[in-house]
Amino acid sequence: MRGFSMGVAFAVLASLCWGAYNLFVRRGRDEMDAGAGFLLTLLINVAATAAFTQLPLPGAGAPLRNRVAVLFFVLAGFSTTLLGRTLYFESIFRIGPSRASAWKNASPIYTLLGGALFLGELLPALTVGGVLLTLAGMVLLGREQVASERSGALVSAGGGGGRFHIGTEGGAPRVGLFLGIASGLAFATGVLLRKAGLQGWTNPAVGSAIGAASACLGWLPFSISRGEIRALLRTSPRRMKYFLCAGAASSLAQLLVFLSLQVTASAVTHAASSLEPVFTMLLSYLLFGGREHLSPGAVLAVGLMCGGVILVGL
Repeated sequence: MRGFSMGVAFAVLASLCWGAYNLFVRRGRDEMDAGAGFLLTLLINVAATAAFTQLPLPGAGAPLRNRVAVLFFVLAGFSTTLLGRTLYFESIFRIGPSRASAWKNASPIYTLLGGALFLGELLPALTVGGVLLTLAGMVLLGREQVASERSGALVSAGGGGGRFHIGTEGGAPRVGLFLGIASGLAFATGVLLRKAGLQGWTNPAVGSAIGAASACLGWLPFSISRGEIRALLRTSPRRMKYFLCAGAASSLAQLLVFLSLQVTASAVTHAASSLEPVFTMLLSYLLFGGREHLSPGAVLAVGLMCGGVILVGL
């Protein structure tokens, strides 16, 4: 029971960090090139997670029992930090952080199914109820999104240059929804790979560092071709502050997720860590002063989805 409680606590703290990350990314987009900002967060992840391996954290010094665990950590880095976050960045700038995080929040459903198939995790009745409640929230959010598109009430993410320069015309909201769901699939796959990796090497800090390094190395060729390194070098340190904070928040969130997975099931970890829409909405109003406009339908949808993942974690 203690392990379960600690696992949920770590995951909830991770969701708080991801909520802060969402808002730092949104604000940082106004200060510097978003592609360069994404690269900056990856570099910070590498440095921060490497530093975490030197701390006396749970599992520190654990021996490698299965070399395949390293491969799982590498693939988890590609799936979560690289693919999942790239898709999620795009979704944020198309439909806003609260809606983007809510659609990504559906990913525990995929984790539940994948955990049952590949990790032998059972699906109790309460978990099924949570999945159904989450699905209800997804349907409601989809209807709200269509209504927002028709009324033109979506918040535009237009602005300066960079690969994330996106407006709201030409079906961008629909594309944003698709990207949000796709990012959820990538994040769910990453959670399952992390859990599988920890079964062979019970050192969360090392797993987090391997994943961060593999994601950064995987992105570098694309970053070079897009000119993001040059853009980053041309950016003044003062304009980097929000993406620096985003990198720190995401680094801590990744470690907390690994710590949670070490002591509880992947479905419980993913459900609890997916409560970030609550923190995203709260921080959005506190920091942006209402810049992120949400209809009552969107708020209700996010509430239903959060309620669903809470049931999944019980």
